[in-house]
Amino acid sequence: MLDVSKTNKVGSRQKAQASIVTDTMRKLGLRVSLVIIVVTAITYFHVINVIEHQTLEQLDKYTSERAKNDSSIFQFVKDGHANVKTELLARLKSAGHSDPKSRFENEVQKFQDGVTRTRKSGFDGKLESFIYVGKQVHIDADIRRKVMLFLDICNRYGPAWNHRLEDFYITTPDNILVGYWPSFPDWAHAAPADLYMPDEEYVYVADPKHDPERKTVWTGLYYDPPSDIWLISTETPVDYQGKPFATIGSDITLNRLMDRTINNHLKGTYNMILRKDGRVIAHPALMEEIKKKKGHYQISESSDAHLQSVYQLVNHRTGNATMLRNKAFKEVLAVHDLEGPGWYFITVYPESLISATAASTARIVLILGALSLLLELFILYWVLRNNVSLPLATLATAVNRVAEGDLDIRLPHSRRDELGRISEAFESMAGKIEARTQDLIKSQNELELQVEQRTQALKDAQDSLIKKERLATLGQLTATVSHELRNPLAAILSSIYILKSDVDHHSDTYKRAVERIQRNTRRCDHIIDELLDFTRAGNPEPENIQPEDWLNATIEELDISEEITVEKLFEAGNATIRFDPNRMRRAVVNIITNASQAMLGQDRTDAAPPHLKIRTWRDDSGFHVSFTDNGCGMSADVQQHMFEPLYSTKGFGVGLGMSAIRQIMDQHHGSIEVTSEIGRGTTVTLNIPQTG
Repeated sequence: MLDVSKTNKVGSRQKAQASIVTDTMRKLGLRVSLVIIVVTAITYFHVINVIEHQTLEQLDKYTSERAKNDSSIFQFVKDGHANVKTELLARLKSAGHSDPKSRFENEVQKFQDGVTRTRKSGFDGKLESFIYVGKQVHIDADIRRKVMLFLDICNRYGPAWNHRLEDFYITTPDNILVGYWPSFPDWAHAAPADLYMPDEEYVYVADPKHDPERKTVWTGLYYDPPSDIWLISTETPVDYQGKPFATIGSDITLNRLMDRTINNHLKGTYNMILRKDGRVIAHPALMEEIKKKKGHYQISESSDAHLQSVYQLVNHRTGNATMLRNKAFKEVLAVHDLEGPGWYFITVYPESLISATAASTARIVLILGALSLLLELFILYWVLRNNVSLPLATLATAVNRVAEGDLDIRLPHSRRDELGRISEAFESMAGKIEARTQDLIKSQNELELQVEQRTQALKDAQDSLIKKERLATLGQLTATVSHELRNPLAAILSSIYILKSDVDHHSDTYKRAVERIQRNTRRCDHIIDELLDFTRAGNPEPENIQPEDWLNATIEELDISEEITVEKLFEAGNATIRFDPNRMRRAVVNIITNASQAMLGQDRTDAAPPHLKIRTWRDDSGFHVSFTDNGCGMSADVQQHMFEPLYSTKGFGVGLGMSAIRQIMDQHHGSIEVTSEIGRGTTVTLNIPQTG
């Protein structure tokens, strides 16, 4: 007696591992590896786009907020000057014609150089405003009223704004200045007699020639080396009765602005400030040069190619574009205007920062994908080898030996699962086959002794009977084995369901691997169904069935894709037909499955959405049901061979679907009709006679 578990221990086991586990793992590993590489590449470029978009959006927001914050001082001065201008014009209109001569003379005196200045006696420049009237000015009642008005304005606003502004002053076109400058309280007394303020930038910048729109303007940047102070003057012209009357001015200290620009920046970036005429206001690498030129560093006079490139891009940008790409230097420029002086606040962001972040993310995706692949392949290998490959190899060897006529076999019974029960059933069946074969041989010998004169035809008939009997027995064996194999396949499907319940915590590669195992396991189960349906012997077991209710329930049980629209047109009424519901269900399942594959396949030429129409009707001949799809259709050649066993145009299955349907309909004395057209779809009609 042969012990299959021992004799097959080396040869068949190695063969099973090579054919099922090793080959599957090699192919699966190669394909999944390619998928991971492709996914990683797609992820890399996607991450670059996402990170670049997010980074540039954040950079634009950051630069905008910086520009708004740094513009606040300029907006503060501009709004303040507007209030002073309004008050100054209002006081002028209500001043009247009185001459404040005594008050004027108490405040000022004429010095030996001919200039009228604030009296030194009792004057505290840290608390009070000073007066300077040029020696060429003819002092009359209008001048005195004007100077006293300026003095009141300066005494009111100068101390109030001193916490944010360096000074506050008012000048006139006829060389008068009244101001508050606590940091330089003796300015009026130190100013030379030949000072002519209309020639100074802080006055002429707001005259009608330089400021025709008569709005608040700013002077250029000025650097004072002794005090290490950066200054800019804000000037607001005041016209009265259609003529220039005065100019409201303030000096702003920009040291904090310059320091924030140079030192406060995003990691890996730097900031700069440029004036629209090409003057560099702040640059981390040029501050010493800017100081040497006292704030008059012109880009046009430098040899810095990068700085010239930045200026050209910014100065020639389209509209109000805030994000510019400097391709020559592989960087992005975030540009926003500083409201007031007309400066550009620019943040330079290297493109390498974006690609480095994306590359790091892609490496993480690749590493995690590779680790997940190795883990899944190992688990799959272990499960297939121990639970499927080795037991199936043993059963395969036993089947081959039975086919060769060796029926004296022994299979291991240690397993308590479905494969263990299959082994017991197989061994018992092999014993029955052996006993039946021996009986037949004995009968044959007895007949040969009793009927020596029988013709060779009788011997051939007897041999044929033995062969048919063996084939029938083997068919029964195949049905039993196929039936028992469904249990391990069901176990695999259950395990896959457990894996899918936790799929959200794994990568897309993991999800696709689980879905692929589930799909192929179901395909194996379907192949077993087709084989059983085709080889199953016996007559149908008809029942009285209301076909439309039965058909509706059968359709509801099927897992039809959500992409397919199912239209039911039931017109048979409450008819009762006798047929075998289980076999007829297999026919319906095969038809709907074929229709779904035709409608969802790549060969479709019809752009209409997938649509399956199921219609029933009844006439004198019996019950009829048709299934019409708008799939790819079949050619005339395919229709000619479609009922032949093992004929298939698909890359999967065993080609028994249509053969099984015809067999089922023949068993019910019914018929099947198929009409199809390439690109238009297929209609399959089942005709079940009334009596069955």
